[in-house]
Amino acid sequence: MIIKKIISSGQTGAERAALDVAIKLDIPYGGWIPKERSNSDDIIVEKYQLQEMPTAGYTDLAEKNVLESDAILIISNGELTGGAEVSRKLALISRRHLLHIDLYMTPALQAVSIISSWLRLNKVEILYVTGPEAIKNSVIYHNTMYLLENALRVNFIKNIVDEFLDYQSSTTQIVDDVVNRMMSEMSLKQKVSIANLKTREIETLQYALDLYIGSRRETARISDMEKTGFYRNEAYTNIVKTLWNKLQKTHKLRTVK
Repeated sequence: MIIKKIISSGQTGAERAALDVAIKLDIPYGGWIPKERSNSDDIIVEKYQLQEMPTAGYTDLAEKNVLESDAILIISNGELTGGAEVSRKLALISRRHLLHIDLYMTPALQAVSIISSWLRLNKVEILYVTGPEAIKNSVIYHNTMYLLENALRVNFIKNIVDEFLDYQSSTTQIVDDVVNRMMSEMSLKQKVSIANLKTREIETLQYALDLYIGSRRETARISDMEKTGFYRNEAYTNIVKTLWNKLQKTHKLRTVK
């Protein structure tokens, strides 16, 4: 399942990060902002093309964004307060899928895997992302960027990998087929983005994919494991690095001296 839209009110912090991830990954985005806003919010409207609410109340704003989404992802460092807690309660009342990642309780790499699996399990298409504002949490913007960007990248890879798991007999062929398929479906912007990832960022994607493949292997029938080269050979872990290496040769931004 591919995310079709990301919803946000554009507040600094977690919600602003969600919009920037959407732009970076070429995902449609939108959302609502309150009627009464500061001058800086005019920039948000111009840059992100968000819509203005007829009222100024935060509860009405949060409810509008919640109701326009399939699911709500909340990212925090600690317990929820303020607007994030309001959104959590509204999500429960509205019976939307809800996931709260508290990074004081969940390591970042594990959180990436959890978010990725949650999105796929619930077939989320329109995602509202919220959390603390930057003024209350100076690291929440970067934390949200890291978690959401990697979770969405992993799901893009998973969607393509799944098409090859059940009928390929050669793991080497799986790697080649998956990478070629990915490159054919990626936009120019996405290719450049992947090409310019750092080694540690590639390792994050690889870790999350390894967890997913491991879960597939654990649930596979013994007969499937015996007849499918994919389950006998760990070479599938080369998918992400193979893609990265290829794109670095063709799409990496070069510094002109």
